[in-house]
Amino acid sequence: LDVLLQMISGKLTLPYTSMLRTFRLLRLLRAVRLIEVCPSLRHILKGFLSSIQAMMWGAATILILLVMVSIFAVEFVYPVARAVDFDSAWCSEAFVSVQSAVVFFFANSLVGDSWETCA
Repeated sequence: LDVLLQMISGKLTLPYTSMLRTFRLLRLLRAVRLIEVCPSLRHILKGFLSSIQAMMWGAATILILLVMVSIFAVEFVYPVARAVDFDSAWCSEAFVSVQSAVVFFFANSLVGDSWETCA
């Protein structure tokens, strides 16, 4: 009884308790059996995973296009933008590098934030 009370109060710890806790996590693998039993759940998960894959390819395509547009903007827009006197410092430095141009186009076209400040 004394050992049990010390374990409850936290003063006595048994060795290898963390290993026993990892075995508890293995009980979560029982949920995989549910997927095998229920074919409709398997179809839902398969569709979910394929939609995540499509979203990742879409995000990669958008990122590639943003980088390409930013390279052209740095090469062709920055020389013109240097001569223009903007109200904010952000607009005058938006096309200094490809990285800042990507941030500019991401903030303006995808997020829709502060489009009117530099237009």
